[in-house]
Amino acid sequence: MEYGDTEINAAELERVPGRNLIGELPAGIAVVRGGNELYIEMVNREFLRAEGYDREELTGNTPFVEYLYREDVGVFEDAIEVCRELRTTEEIELRIRTKSGGVCWEMMRCRLYYYRDAVPYYILVSWNIDKRKNLEEELRLMEEQYSMLEELTDEFPLEYDVAQRRFRVPRKYRGNGQAGTAARRYMGYEEMLADICEEDRAAYAGALEAASRDVQTGSIDYRMNVAAPDEEPAYVWYRTIYRSIVGDNGQIIRIIGRSYDVSSDRRIQEELSEEAKRDPLTRLYN
Repeated sequence: MEYGDTEINAAELERVPGRNLIGELPAGIAVVRGGNELYIEMVNREFLRAEGYDREELTGNTPFVEYLYREDVGVFEDAIEVCRELRTTEEIELRIRTKSGGVCWEMMRCRLYYYRDAVPYYILVSWNIDKRKNLEEELRLMEEQYSMLEELTDEFPLEYDVAQRRFRVPRKYRGNGQAGTAARRYMGYEEMLADICEEDRAAYAGALEAASRDVQTGSIDYRMNVAAPDEEPAYVWYRTIYRSIVGDNGQIIRIIGRSYDVSSDRRIQEELSEEAKRDPLTRLYN
């Protein structure tokens, strides 16, 4: 097996007195016999442990593909064929049927190990990635929720990654032709602030930094440039309602919220303000 800079062959396994070398490795390891069907010949306790299987079950008379989710069988068989023909290491993500009837995700690396009596043997190295795949699914669903919010309302979401100092780019943001939504998912802190009107920039940055240090809920009005890069700036009033999100480590990891156009509200406020300024003068002249 080639794993990093280490090579292990069948003879080395047999030469280790009183020790199961595969059993001591921290990742899930299995040696699979090829042929018309693939059967597990040797396995350590970590292999498919998260799925509820023990070593005795896995080294029985059940073909290995029986443990795979039906739609992933072809993916696995194709990878094995490539390993055999090209003698390369293939990396694939597979869904494994759990002992309780569910499904778990595993990352597997497979490689041709050796031949015995013209029969190929393969070595599989696996890591459970179920939590990562579930997180990816949650993020995908969140992306769909964001998209629906943007399509059905005049609002768009705020999502600021505190550690990476970057903003998620809403699909509707710069929808007038500026570069952004289609190809890019994130925008840097300085780049985002550059689109805020200079008079409002310090207040916006201050609110963001405060919510990054301490758990806060708040709102802020600001003007944002919505013009294309080669056009004169065109600022629109937005209001963002936001709150801090704390991660499992107790640290603030995100600032999320929603933003919407309040230009008409601000225009009415300005008109009322102007009228209020004129009214004392009108009474004075009368």
